[in-house]
Amino acid sequence: MRKLILTLTAAFCFLLSASAQNRTVTGRVTNDKDAPLEGVNIATPDGQRATQTDKEGKFSLSVPSSVTTLVFS
Repeated sequence: MRKLILTLTAAFCFLLSASAQNRTVTGRVTNDKDAPLEGVNIATPDGQRATQTDKEGKFSLSVPSSVTTLVFS
């Protein structure tokens, strides 16, 4: 019984830590003529995480796995 409880506790801790992991979203922002856009703000809806595109329109942003939407402005 004790071994079962320890196994279940370890599995629960693993699942809890896996769900709290971040992921990195990368991309390139362009206009309708495929020219890169520099200085575009990309953020999570709550504003906790944000970045800007570089001169090539590229960005990289680490966000929690629960984030499914980004805001571009």
